[in-house]
Amino acid sequence: MMTKTIPVKILMLSFILILSACAYAPNVHNARVLSKIDMPVKRMMFVYRDLQMKKHQRYSRGNVTIADVGFENFGPKLVDNVSDVFFKYGVTIETSVLYPAGKKIDYQSIVLEDDNKPLYLMTVFPLKGKITANRHSTRVSYVFNAVVMNMKSRKAIWTAKIDTGTWKGQDFLQRHLPSTEYDKEYAIQLLDSLALEMKKAKIIQ
Repeated sequence: MMTKTIPVKILMLSFILILSACAYAPNVHNARVLSKIDMPVKRMMFVYRDLQMKKHQRYSRGNVTIADVGFENFGPKLVDNVSDVFFKYGVTIETSVLYPAGKKIDYQSIVLEDDNKPLYLMTVFPLKGKITANRHSTRVSYVFNAVVMNMKSRKAIWTAKIDTGTWKGQDFLQRHLPSTEYDKEYAIQLLDSLALEMKKAKIIQ
């Protein structure tokens, strides 16, 4: 009886280890306050700069198909959900914009004299990414950077990096396991992690 149950337990444990190693919740690190502010941020503009990566690596074995984990549409999901997430922390996101690759942010378009315009700007963009794929699964991981800027002084007040990792099975067994993708839920997790770190730093309440 024991000899029949041990292989099954080992197999289940292997699947758990695979998932825990290949996918994880967004992890905010290297968070730093760069400039002190008198009052917590209450109004903010959000910009996602699409695919401004310094480094992108791919590793694959043989002729394999890389599974779609939703990264191409991750920016719009961040833009669509940032208002709801930061509202819970007392911050109004007055504008959320997706900037395509290569397009510079037009800071002059933000009218600072108008009280209805945000005084702070958060910019999020990917720094580097790695895709690892074989016939069994695809793992995609990206490191993002977040910067909050005071639009009156044009100085950055806070910055952080965010590690992300997703996983999707491709063979007959692993494709039935739960996947972690760059979907709406993951976007909310990333934004909430940023807000928590900003709260710890007293950038927001």
